[in-house]
Amino acid sequence: MLKPGGRLLLVDIDRPTNPLWWLLCRPLLFFHFTAPNLRGEVPAYLRAAGFAPVEVCARKGGVLSFWLATKPVNTIGGNE
Repeated sequence: MLKPGGRLLLVDIDRPTNPLWWLLCRPLLFFHFTAPNLRGEVPAYLRAAGFAPVEVCARKGGVLSFWLATKPVNTIGGNE
């Protein structure tokens, strides 16, 4: 649980950035718990959970991404 304005740093596998990683990760497309990551759906999941903005702040090793997501400050209703 984050307070309004709180930030979440998420590190997970993402769409591979080179053909070799695609070859190595291809079998992971057949698992329901890794396929969305390899299809690049993590940012959409974070936005659907109410985070905005969502940005990639780093990529490492051709297959890991670091996303920074912020919980919006709710100015209506004084939820602070």
